[in-house]
Amino acid sequence: MRRLAISGILFLVLSFFSCDDAHYDHDAYLEYALEFAGGNRSELERVLQHYGGEPEKLRAARFLIENMPVYYSVRGPLLDSLKERRRNFIATRAEFNRWLKQHDLQTELEKVFDARVITADYLISHIDHAFAVWESRPWKQYYTFDDFCEYVLPYRVGNEPLEAWQSVYYERYAPVLDSLFHGTDVVEAARLVADAMRSEGFVGNGEVLPRPNMGAFELLDDPAGTCRDACDKACYAFRALGIPVAIDFYQASPVRRSHHMWNALIDTTGRSVHFIFNENRIERGGGDIRKKGRVYRYCYGVQPPIIAGVYDEMNSVPSLFRNPFIRDVSRDYFDDNRVTIEASRKQVETPYLYLGVFNSRGWEPVAITKFANGKGVFRYVEEDVIYQPMSISEYGYHAIGYPFMLRDGKQHFFHPDTVTRRTVRLTRKYPMKSYIYRSLNYVLGTTIEGANRRDFSDAVRLYEIKDSIRTIYNDVYFPDPKPYRYWRWRASDRSPVSVAELYFYADSLGLDSLAFSVFGERPLSATATKRLPLIKDRVAVTYFRSDRNGDAIIIDFGHPRQVKRFTFMPQNDDNYVWAGDDYELFYYAGPDHWVSLGRRVADGSELRYENAPTNAIFWLRDYTKGNEEWIFYCQDGEQVFL
Repeated sequence: MRRLAISGILFLVLSFFSCDDAHYDHDAYLEYALEFAGGNRSELERVLQHYGGEPEKLRAARFLIENMPVYYSVRGPLLDSLKERRRNFIATRAEFNRWLKQHDLQTELEKVFDARVITADYLISHIDHAFAVWESRPWKQYYTFDDFCEYVLPYRVGNEPLEAWQSVYYERYAPVLDSLFHGTDVVEAARLVADAMRSEGFVGNGEVLPRPNMGAFELLDDPAGTCRDACDKACYAFRALGIPVAIDFYQASPVRRSHHMWNALIDTTGRSVHFIFNENRIERGGGDIRKKGRVYRYCYGVQPPIIAGVYDEMNSVPSLFRNPFIRDVSRDYFDDNRVTIEASRKQVETPYLYLGVFNSRGWEPVAITKFANGKGVFRYVEEDVIYQPMSISEYGYHAIGYPFMLRDGKQHFFHPDTVTRRTVRLTRKYPMKSYIYRSLNYVLGTTIEGANRRDFSDAVRLYEIKDSIRTIYNDVYFPDPKPYRYWRWRASDRSPVSVAELYFYADSLGLDSLAFSVFGERPLSATATKRLPLIKDRVAVTYFRSDRNGDAIIIDFGHPRQVKRFTFMPQNDDNYVWAGDDYELFYYAGPDHWVSLGRRVADGSELRYENAPTNAIFWLRDYTKGNEEWIFYCQDGEQVFL
């Protein structure tokens, strides 16, 4: 019944737009919302009656109620267990993800639709607060009433619990503006609030499995979570203060296996300023530098169709482009780069043409345009992203021609040249994330000392990491070593100790492994102490990081031992080429066709293929472990991940 209700609501929305793509029938949708409320209809009508003499507030109330039938929170015994496990997520990520996979949250949690439970007092209080703070802001004059309704007024951001959060967030963050803000610039005001939120701390994590939105109060009490949780918290804080903000996202990343979202502060200039409060400061021209491919915005109210007529194509168009509650905002992010794709009617059977980006299952459409007279024109195409033109038929997605990349306004198609071939050198199967770059630099300047006294009064420097690390597996040899009981690994004054694995050997071949214990030179926090044994657990992706810059850890062999070889791994993602893993390299030979260049077991930290075509897109598969793999091209024989 719940699914039927949602389907009915969306069908009604789409039917309104199918008659005229420019608008929908507000009165009809309001009446549907009131009918959908059932026994709670009187509460919604009381709100409308309350504002009978206040036209703007009545219009705002109608906006909330008209769109209300699609919104809900969830309840059920599983929810409390989910919240408790989420609180311990950082320390038990793998366990939490395993637990989530064991439950079907769609069926085990009951939807409670707002329209059927929300009270008139709640809505009236919420609307009055939103108007009060909005009227007090000097930037109000630069926005339309529709801007206010979409970016300040909404009482929820997802399917979080229905809570009266405005006054709580206002009381927490309004003093920041009262004491520090003296101008009229909305960006400056937002920056001050975001800085205050960041100073409170927010522990980010990369959990991507589906779960309900956290509640506004839970985010205040337990500031940790994903990018979505950080975005939600910023929406609560900013909207409670009358600062217009939205949540933007990309459905599929053009450079890695992920989706992502962030906040968009709606500036007085009509453009938006992009940020995640716990990652970067709010500045015009700043924001998240990730490649995005195509950007959309979550909206509370029904939006005009992304492409005229698309709501009529219920079966032949992907759901992303038929979602009436999102808006394509790519023009806020990219120049008006225009790309024309030509194709035959045999290649494109529907009225639409698509641009896709790569994922591990193939190409996924992220942009749509009309197809007519043998061509389709895409606007606001991001540069330095690999796109694949696509069409859709009853049999699924189909690639058209070859992938391309836009650079300096020009299209470059990756049409492999199988006549001109060359040797390529491969060291990774997945692009390096920013935190991996940082962790590699953490070990720069590290010194290693040996001693036979615990206080290191007889310390001798054995090694210093002077050059930037660019591989996962780093071996250091000592042809004629002296025996030491203790080794000290000391980070530079600019970095914490950050290391994934340390191995010590009595021989240069790495056959005679030495046992050791490890402890901090200075007392460590409980979390760091718990993670300290991870440096010898033989698992590449687990790691230890100390609490302070300039920290040191002590390795104790029990008695003096000669070390002829030691190996260290910085924090990493285990996506380097690994000796003993089984790999296969493919190149993209044309629409939906990958050609193998051979399968082989790596005997070191790199692979070489001597007969690779030029001007090709490649994909390195690892059949031994992991699932993070991505396409790349080669330049001068070296891998280039975007």
